[in-house]
This record gives sequence, structure tokens and C-alpha cells, in this order.
Amino acid sequence: MSDISWWPDDGPPESERLQQLGWDQARDEEFAQLGEQDSVPGRIARVDRGICTVFAAQAVHRAVVPPRFETPAVGDWAAVSPAVPGGDDAVLRALMERRTAFTRQASGEETIGQVVAANIDVVFLVNSLDQRFSLRRLERYLTLGWQSGAQPVILLTKTDLCEDTERFVLEAESIAFGILSTFHSCRFKSPQTESINAKMQRRKDAKIQLESAHGDLLDPRSRSLPSAIS
Repeated sequence: MSDISWWPDDGPPESERLQQLGWDQARDEEFAQLGEQDSVPGRIARVDRGICTVFAAQAVHRAVVPPRFETPAVGDWAAVSPAVPGGDDAVLRALMERRTAFTRQASGEETIGQVVAANIDVVFLVNSLDQRFSLRRLERYLTLGWQSGAQPVILLTKTDLCEDTERFVLEAESIAFGILSTFHSCRFKSPQTESINAKMQRRKDAKIQLESAHGDLLDPRSRSLPSAIS
């Protein structure tokens, strides 16, 4: 499993690459305390069975997860030993402290929390108004957002395709506590889209979507998990 470069030729200098993924001075100090001399820091972008993809400053590492190792999650910061050409594969050595974590109940009879994403600063709860609107579902996601430690932001989109936008906005405002944004279409530049872009610029870490085409990511029956950070 060879390590590959993931930064474009005109990308930021190596010293700034981890910062673009959310790295800061506190993480620097935490990594130093791990004492993993032959390892490099990186952020987990994908988790598969027994292996994960780690974005580091120099390369993408497909790192083996050792037996009895703490289960990694998308968004985790980790120490990884790079692969040796013609020798050992890259190996996950340690996970760093999770500042925030989205959890769901793992499938099965035993009640066990499963972390689906970690170290998220802001989460957008997106509801398109050309589809079914559920205040109860939005409220549940909002609660999960607050419980994770992240900053939730409710986005009501495609208001131009809704005949009763004002009613849905008023319903969402009843639970939003000042974190509601509405806009027509992402294809057009507007003050609302500029506001969202500004939020993303101020936040150092990633965003996740709580639903996908395969269902609710926080439903233990769902086979979907966040597969990448962005």
C-alpha cells in the first residue's frame, strides 16, 4: 500500500498544509506528548474495515488499524507510521483527543455508542423546501449537533420553489435560536451564500451532512457513514 501525494503542485507549502485541515498549536503540543518518534500527524478522511485513509502534510497514507486498537472515525487526528518502500505498510499508531464527536447507536442488541465523525467545528443542517419539511426531525438533528460540541447552523434551501416559505421559516425559527439561514439556490451568488462561505472560512475544521441518498447517517440501521471530510 504505497503512500501518494494529495496536494496539487500549486498548493500551500508543506508547513501550512495541516493547518488547512484544522491543525493548531495545541495539536502540535499534543502530538509531541505522544512520543511517536517514527510517526507523522494526519487527519483521517476515510474509514474502511481494518484500514483508514489519513491525510498528512506530505502524502495520503492508507494505514492499517492494528488489532484491539480504538476504532477510528472520520475527522480524527492521528499518528501514523508511513509505509516503508518494499517493506511494512503504513500503520495507525495513536488517536489524538476528540474535541467534538457525532455518535449514533451501533447496530446490534447491545447499546454501544459509535462515533461517526469527530473534531467537527460546524455542522450544517440542510433542509430543502421543495421536499418534505419535518420540524421534529430538524429539532432532533439540532439537538445532536449541540450534543456533539459543534456549532449547528440550519439552512433552508430552494425557498424559490416553495409556496409557503414564510410558514416554514417561522417554524424553524422557533427552534433555531439565531442560527437559521435561508437562500434560494447555491448556483447564484447572494448575501446568504456569502454568509455561509464566511462561516466556513472562520471555521478550521470540517462539515458533515447528516443525511445522504442512503438514509439517516445517525440511524443505527443505516449502512452509510461519512466517508470523507471537506
